[in-house]
Amino acid sequence: MSTYQVKDSLGFLVRLDQGILYSSIDTNEYLIEAAGFGDIFGQLLDGIENVTVSAGNFDCNVNESFVILNDGDTAPGRNNELYTDGIGQVLSRQSFVSDPQHAFEIRLINFDFPFSN
Repeated sequence: MSTYQVKDSLGFLVRLDQGILYSSIDTNEYLIEAAGFGDIFGQLLDGIENVTVSAGNFDCNVNESFVILNDGDTAPGRNNELYTDGIGQVLSRQSFVSDPQHAFEIRLINFDFPFSN
């Protein structure tokens, strides 16, 4: 289990110690990180994906991340991050930069919000 602080910043969910996690309103590409082999970008895809995981059934926004290599080519690997407002990340499909097939998934098993207004 991991814990980190995030904030909403004009339609982007930003991890305070890392950078942008995903966009909830802007379908333009955004820079996630400049890496030695190229730049990692994210983009909110059009539409909503319905996802069923152990924690339940969720309508999710899908952000795709990809790498533009230093030579200008886009790497074939793609990651998909699926988020639901008020819950957070529900599903993550991860691939390697050189392979478009997703290699593993991270799924929401359960959630509990101990704080109430």
